[in-house]
Amino acid sequence: MPLRRSLRLQGLIITIPQHIRRASDTVLWAPLAVYNTAECMFLIMEDCSWLSLISLSHVNCAGRNRVRHMVSKCISHALQPFITTSEHRDALFTKLDILHGGITGSIVWAMMNPQTILSRNDQLRDLNILTPRDTLEQWRAFLSTIDYSQELSTDTRYPFLETSDITQHFHRDAILSSPKGLTITVTQSRTDTVIPVLISATITSQMNLLTSSHIFCAYPTLAATNRSISTFFPPSGKTMIRVWDCLMRFSYSTCSWMIPCGSACPAIWRYSYGLGGFGEFAWGGFYNERDIKGNMGDSTILRSSHFKWRIGDFCWNAYCPNSSC
Repeated sequence: MPLRRSLRLQGLIITIPQHIRRASDTVLWAPLAVYNTAECMFLIMEDCSWLSLISLSHVNCAGRNRVRHMVSKCISHALQPFITTSEHRDALFTKLDILHGGITGSIVWAMMNPQTILSRNDQLRDLNILTPRDTLEQWRAFLSTIDYSQELSTDTRYPFLETSDITQHFHRDAILSSPKGLTITVTQSRTDTVIPVLISATITSQMNLLTSSHIFCAYPTLAATNRSISTFFPPSGKTMIRVWDCLMRFSYSTCSWMIPCGSACPAIWRYSYGLGGFGEFAWGGFYNERDIKGNMGDSTILRSSHFKWRIGDFCWNAYCPNSSC
């Protein structure tokens, strides 16, 4: 086995093969040499924050492709307990693409934190799918083919639309190598877009959406700092357990903040048209098949929706220009 040399970067030990290092042991390695070594970069990226990964994807084509690879790996890892084969996984994302649906909730948040998803996927028990109106039956038929059966049906409440629709919970007992007690929840919107369901989440960290080609984040600044804020409705005990498991900095409001609220201000109305203020990353699909001459998939339906929302009535943050204090 060739001699290897260790390089310490921000507390992470990385080994560099002999054939890619300089002959002199006294020469310090330039950052570019590490960046150009895919093996080293993938080890570093596993310890990177989501913000760092997005920044890396903007360096050059190589950086973007590496981040796409890492994101695909995290998505597959997060879904593996629910979807045990690559064929079923690909079929799931084909269905999302055809129906213009998306995955939301804790799975997406954890996937945006590689350190969490690569080491603690055993904690992920719920997969939440959002789908446009009149498509629920297609999901029921699809999930039955991968051994999920309908367990419970409930109403879905939209705080800003004063309407409701149906949520279906699908359950699967332990089969093959899958853990017991996994649930896939499919929520059907009353409109042709899943946006009204997305913005009705009880905490901001659940306002993220994974589609067949993109990842959307309604509060990217909060996500970048690992923060989450409660909305109009208090989160359930189950949601709070997920927040604590993920070591998230949670606030019921921004009243105790010592900085301005920014886009997370409860008094500010947000608008879905054009997805202004949303963070967006085009991950391109598991085989980069969505990257066709730079076209990373169609998000027109999401961008053309006309809804507004906010996460509270008033702002009590003394440092915020929108404060009611």
